[in-house]
Amino acid sequence: MRIRNEQTRVFWFACFLLLLVAVFFGFRGHKALNAGSFVAESAADNLRGESDSWMPDTVLLNEKVAYLQGAVAARRDPFSEPPKVKTKPKAASTGTKTTKTEKPKAPKLRPPSLRALLYDTVHPSVKLSWDGKSSEWLHVGDKFQGWRIVDITSRTVIVEKNGTEKTLE
Repeated sequence: MRIRNEQTRVFWFACFLLLLVAVFFGFRGHKALNAGSFVAESAADNLRGESDSWMPDTVLLNEKVAYLQGAVAARRDPFSEPPKVKTKPKAASTGTKTTKTEKPKAPKLRPPSLRALLYDTVHPSVKLSWDGKSSEWLHVGDKFQGWRIVDITSRTVIVEKNGTEKTLE
């Protein structure tokens, strides 16, 4: 059985078309791989654009990207423990007593303790505990056991009660 010239041309034309399709999908796959690996800054810039078509999962992604950006800008690992606070040693006593009359001190306000801190530039949140009670996620302006959240930074929370401000680390 002999192959005619017309059949040979059809065969080579089909091979050429298959090659073109393979090259097309190869470039398309390569482009998709390169576009999929994005840097956090470009993702945050794209997500923060002025758009009415934001979906809730996009907003959550934006918050996570902002949190990681803040950690990278602070040059620290966002999953590491906070640094230890150094305390100054107390001065040695000379052994002499002063005969000062001391005024009775007002009872000290015991601030709540910081349980969790989730900092991002969009919506920072904290969890506090006081006398065995834990709060829900709180934001600036919220109150817990009479303590009002004044400010939340990447490492500290400032709370206020009766005009007394305390910094929690």
